[in-house]
Amino acid sequence: MTPDQVNEVWNLLDRDYLAGVVRAGAKPVFAALSGAHGHDTKHAMHLIRLMRMGLEVLTSSELLVRRPDAEELVAIRDGVLSFDALLAKACDLEGRMEAAVKEASLPADVDRERVDALALELMRGA
Repeated sequence: MTPDQVNEVWNLLDRDYLAGVVRAGAKPVFAALSGAHGHDTKHAMHLIRLMRMGLEVLTSSELLVRRPDAEELVAIRDGVLSFDALLAKACDLEGRMEAAVKEASLPADVDRERVDALALELMRGA
């Protein structure tokens, strides 16, 4: 991005929202879940979600935002998986992603100018 584009993005951001996020910090309910289960269950949920989304992009070139596995992800966040089960699931997904990369039809590099232009267009329309 050019310096002008970076400034435009900054000016489009909702500073009140960002300040609230910074002030809020970690939510007590997630701190309690982490203590009860021995690992950060919210981050565990996001780990599995992001790995699955990465695998979906590699295998189908689609990005599913509305998750068909939402109930399972919420259960992971609520601590249904032990750390060992979570680690096994993540390792399995990692192996599947490594295999999918070899077969993927995605370009080898990102067209950064195109991505920057799209991001600005979307932010201007918001």
